[in-house]
Amino acid sequence: MRGEILDGTARCGALKWPADDPSGAAIFSLRPEAIRLASDAVTAPGTARFRAALQQQFFSGASELLEVNCGGGQLLRVRILHEDLFPANTTLFSRSRTPSASMNEDQSERIEFVVQ
Repeated sequence: MRGEILDGTARCGALKWPADDPSGAAIFSLRPEAIRLASDAVTAPGTARFRAALQQQFFSGASELLEVNCGGGQLLRVRILHEDLFPANTTLFSRSRTPSASMNEDQSERIEFVVQ
């Protein structure tokens, strides 16, 4: 991902986090399994929090692969363990849910994620 570091903060679209590197253009790597659903718990320093709309969901055995729209054309892939996505007797996303092609990012429900 292409981003920028400015005054101690790294930014890549919807993502931002503290950085010790000098200011300027930068390239970052982000693994889909490093992204988690956010909770109300206080996050560790340096953790990036962001909101995104679910675009697609793919069943992948013990995990689910989500494609999320962070806005501004930024799409990310998120790999979530099945039990984190569907905790006991609850459903965060309906398996039959297919976002409408005509739905824009303002109409979609936005979900909070963290990068750890």
